[in-house]
Amino acid sequence: MKLIKCALFLLFLFVVEIKSSILTIEPLYNVCFPTTRNELPLPFEDKVHLKKSVTCKGINHVSQILENVAHDVEEIIILESDIFSEDVGWKDTKLELVLSIKLIRSFFNSAVVEWMSSMEQLQFLTLWNSTNSFAVRNDNINITTLNLDLTSFKNLQMVHISQVNITDIKIKKTDKIPQLHLAENVFECGNDFIWLLDAQRKSPQRVNLTDTYCFMKRVTVKVAHPLIYSLKGKPFISVIEYKKEAKVNCPPKCICELKGMLTVQRPQLNVDCIGLNMTKLPEVIPKGSSRCNFSYNLIEDLTPLYTNRVYDKVAMMVLSHNHIDFLDPTLFPEILMKRRDAGFWLDHNRLTKFPAEPVKKVYDDLLLEKRYMPQFFLGHNPWMCTCDYVGQFQNLIYQHMYDIFDSREISCSKDDPYNPDVMILALDTGTLCDTEPLIDKLDIANILLGLVLIGLIIDFLYRKYQYKKNRRLPWIVTKFQL
Repeated sequence: MKLIKCALFLLFLFVVEIKSSILTIEPLYNVCFPTTRNELPLPFEDKVHLKKSVTCKGINHVSQILENVAHDVEEIIILESDIFSEDVGWKDTKLELVLSIKLIRSFFNSAVVEWMSSMEQLQFLTLWNSTNSFAVRNDNINITTLNLDLTSFKNLQMVHISQVNITDIKIKKTDKIPQLHLAENVFECGNDFIWLLDAQRKSPQRVNLTDTYCFMKRVTVKVAHPLIYSLKGKPFISVIEYKKEAKVNCPPKCICELKGMLTVQRPQLNVDCIGLNMTKLPEVIPKGSSRCNFSYNLIEDLTPLYTNRVYDKVAMMVLSHNHIDFLDPTLFPEILMKRRDAGFWLDHNRLTKFPAEPVKKVYDDLLLEKRYMPQFFLGHNPWMCTCDYVGQFQNLIYQHMYDIFDSREISCSKDDPYNPDVMILALDTGTLCDTEPLIDKLDIANILLGLVLIGLIIDFLYRKYQYKKNRRLPWIVTKFQL
C-alpha cells in the first residue's frame, strides 16, 4: 500500500514538473530574412521596391524585429504576425533609415503605430488585410476593425490600405496630404470622414476610394412602412456626401442626420427643427432630405413646399402645432402624387377645409399604381362642417381610416352653429343637409318679379290719369312720334 502511495506521489510530481516546464518554454518565432518579392501575397501591384528589404514572419513583439534586423535596413515587411508593443525598447531603436513598412495579414496594437511613427524617414506604409486588435459587434458578427492615427507621421508620402474594416483614420492636416490608396475597404461611415471626401474631390489622383463601402453597428427601420434603411453595404462616397449635406446645409439651430439609405437615391435624412419659433419654412435644407419635423412653430404658409425644389424629395412633413390655415386644392394633391411614402402631420393647426375630392382622386390613382398611400394626422383643427362640404370630407375619412391615423379626433369647429366640437365621422350629414332655409331662392326671385309688375301697373295708371287730365301723351310716345 505504501508503495502505491509513493508511486502516485512521484507521478504527481512528474506531471507538475512537466506542466511547469511547458509554461516556461519561450514562444518560438521565425527570424527575419531577405524579402523575396514574388512570394509576397499581395493582390495589387507593389510599386515600392527597396534594395535592403527584410520580411519578418510569425513574430509577436516589436523587440523581435529590433533583434533580427540590421540598422541600415530600408524596408520591413511584417507577414502573418500578431505583433504587439508595450513601449519597451522601441524608443532606443536605431532603425533610422527605414523608408517603408508593410503589414500583411497581421494584427497590431496602437503602440506599434507609435513605434512606426518614430521612424522619421518613413515614407511608405502598407496595410493589407491587417488591423489593430479591436472588435465591434455588427449584426451579431465579429468584425475586426482599424482605428489608425497617422497625425504623428512626419514624412509619409503614400499610405496603401486594402481589405480592412476602418473605424477611423486620421491624417495630419497639411496643404499636401500623402497619397491615400484606400480601395476595397469598408468604413464605419461617420462625420469624421468628411475631410476624406473633400480630399478626394480636390485631388482624385492622390486619394483612391474605389470600391469602398460602409458597415454599421446598427440599422434603422422606418416606422411608417416595413422598409429597412441602413448604411451597411452602401457606397462610402454617396454616404459621406449626404453626411456633408446634413452638416453644411442644416438650417440654424436644427438637427440634421442621415439615418440610413434604402438605395443611393433614397436616403433617410432627417431635419428636426422643433420649437424654434419659425414663422416660415427654411429656404435651404440638406439635399436629399426625406423627413422634416417643423412641429411647435409659428408657420402659416406652405407655399415653399410647392415652389422650392429643395423640398421635392421630402416624403414626411411633420407640421403639428403650427398656424397653417390653408391647403391649396390644386398644388397639395400634386405633391402627394410626386412623393413616395408621403406623410403629412397637420394636426393642431388652423385648417378649416381639406381638399377632400382632389385627395380622394390621388388615393384612387395610387391604388391603381399599387403604391403606398399618403398618410395624415388631421385632428384638432377648426374644421368647417357645412352641408356642401362635410359629406365629401366624411367619406374620405371613412374610406381611408387606416391612412388617417387620428380619424376619431377630427371634429367640427367649436364655433360651428349646428355641431360644435362633434366628431365628423359621427355626423348625420343627411339631417344636416335637410334643413330648409326660411326663404327659398326661387321665392326671392318671384317676389322681385311681383314688385316689378306692381311698379309697371302703377306707372300705367299714373300715365292714363295724366292723359285724361291734360291731354298729354307720355314723353316716350311723343319722342318716337312721326
